[in-house]
Amino acid sequence: MNFGPYNNVLGEEAIRHACSYALEAEGNLAKVYLELGNTDQAKRQMDICIQINPKDCWSYIMLGNIYTKQERKLDVAEFYYECGMEHCAEDGMLCS
Repeated sequence: MNFGPYNNVLGEEAIRHACSYALEAEGNLAKVYLELGNTDQAKRQMDICIQINPKDCWSYIMLGNIYTKQERKLDVAEFYYECGMEHCAEDGMLCS
């Protein structure tokens, strides 16, 4: 990861640690919005998770599931599932 001048100040390990907490927080917030029925905000939060970590398999699955089950947009769901397979090919969750 390259965070410009912050690499020298914080160190790469500290930055990775902070990013993992941010990813977890954004993911939890997405779950809350989904439970409340606010799929638009849940999708925005999952997009943030993907921006933090493009290999976040869970967000691709959740976005695909929202577009399949709630919005019935199978072409968009397929896009997210395929993106997930591209970025997380080693993760078995996308294969099931």
